[in-house]
This record gives sequence, structure tokens and C-alpha cells, in this order.
Amino acid sequence: MISSDTFRRSVILLAVSAFSYALLHFAFDLGDFLLFTGSIGPKNFLPLTMGMILGPFGTAGVLAGALASGVISGAGSYELIAEATSAAVMSGGGWLLWYAGKSGRAIALKNMRDLLRFTLISLALSGVGGFIAFLAGSSYWMTFGSYMAWNLLLGIPVVMIMTSIFCVKSVYPPWRPLKLDINERFILAPGCIAEIGDIIDELCFAKKLERKRGFQMQSCIEECILLILSEPTCLNLLLTARINDSISITMQYNGKPCNPLRGRTHEDQIGLTLIKQRALRARHHYRGGENHLHIVQ
Repeated sequence: MISSDTFRRSVILLAVSAFSYALLHFAFDLGDFLLFTGSIGPKNFLPLTMGMILGPFGTAGVLAGALASGVISGAGSYELIAEATSAAVMSGGGWLLWYAGKSGRAIALKNMRDLLRFTLISLALSGVGGFIAFLAGSSYWMTFGSYMAWNLLLGIPVVMIMTSIFCVKSVYPPWRPLKLDINERFILAPGCIAEIGDIIDELCFAKKLERKRGFQMQSCIEECILLILSEPTCLNLLLTARINDSISITMQYNGKPCNPLRGRTHEDQIGLTLIKQRALRARHHYRGGENHLHIVQ
């Protein structure tokens, strides 16, 4: 049975994909902006980008966006079917091809190997999209060139920004689960700080992480734990972390709502200032009797 959190996240991802596709469609196609049409507009980078990052939810979203925008703008039946099919094939196919084989890993595009893999997948699927457009009476080369160009011009930088800077969590296929650099449970007590410090030291050595970044990661986690310990009902802590160009830290702990990002005393404010200095962004929410704290460095 799907949990409420999973269902909620799935709906959000699908809605974001559909809204983004429809927004670009109407902004450039109906507005006749820069003479872009429905078949060659900037929206053509979204199927591959959303599919690779958001998986089936991105695919369902761009499919819904293509159908909705086509119906509202009065597209013909062949054109509507062709656009929706191309979007679904580009999105779903990109996700499946990226994770195909033993070498498939989370998309980040931070090295030449990943960039080449993305380009080849885009080349193959752009050809499929062009062929589908040709069957519907449109130009093969215009559609192929549009998909390929927008994937390279917009798709690559958007993927880099979403995965590296904002640490958007990619949707992984069931046969290739997410690999975390830290995935440990602790009993919330002052002594767990030393345990976490040892784990981070070993991780920094294994990942060849700069000493400064390792210290910032450790000090940020320590300050959060000290602030959480002010709430005596918090007993268990699940700490996960994933190191990429950015460091994504997630802390999940039970008990009453306890947001360390809202200091109550002067000492809390000092610790909170340190956390803000160490983090690019931080967010806390409480759901189902558990606190969830996500920090990106």
C-alpha cells in the first residue's frame, strides 16, 4: 500500500511536470513568441529532462501537459496524438535508457561520460520523436532538430542545476535503489555526536572530500542535534546523506514537533546562525508523528 507521503510527492511531481509543459506551450505557441510553434518550441526540452529526473511521474506529467495544452489550443487529432506520444516516448525512454545496464547511476551530468551518455540518448530519442512527427504530417528534420537543440541548450543546464545545486532527489527505478553515503540510526543523546563525527571522518577520507567541506558538514549536523536535544521527547534519529557537487543531509526523528531552524533562546540563535552559514537551504516539516529536516550544503 502506498503511503500518504509517497502519494503526495507523486502528485506534486506529476503536477509540476504537467504545469511546466503547458506553461511553455502557451507562452511560446499561442503567444507566437519569436515565431516558435508547437513542434519546435522550448517545451521540447522538458520530456527528456523531467523523465530522467522524475521518472514515471515526469512522464505522466508531460503526457498530461501535452494532452491538455493540445486540447485547449485546438490541435488536430493527429497532431495531438503525435505530440503526446513523442513526449511520452522521450520522457519514459530517457529514464529507462539512462538506468539501463549495470553502469546506470543517478543523473548528474558532472563529467564527460555522463554528458556523452545524455547526448546519445537525446540523439536516439530525438530521431524517434522526429519519425512520429513525420507520420503525423510534420517535418522530420525540424522536429528532430528542435528536440536535439533544446535538450542540449536547456536540458543539460537544467539537469545540472536541479541535481547539483538544488539536490533534487531523482526517482530511481525499483531495480536500482538509491545509494546513500550515510544511512545510520542513532539514539538521540550527546554521545551520538562523537559517533557521527567518526562516520563523517571515514566518509571524507573515502570520498576524498575537502577537509573544510567535511568540517562544515559535521558542524552543521552537530548544531542541529544539540538544538533537537532541547526537546526531551525526541529519542531516535535516522541520518542520511548523499554527497554530490552539493551535500544533501536528511535528519528524521520522532517525538513532538521540534524545528531546530526556529531558535527559542539566545543560545539557540547562535547555533541557528551557524547552521544558516553552513547551508545553502534548509527546510523542516512535521508529518505522521515524525520530524523531517533537510539541509543542502
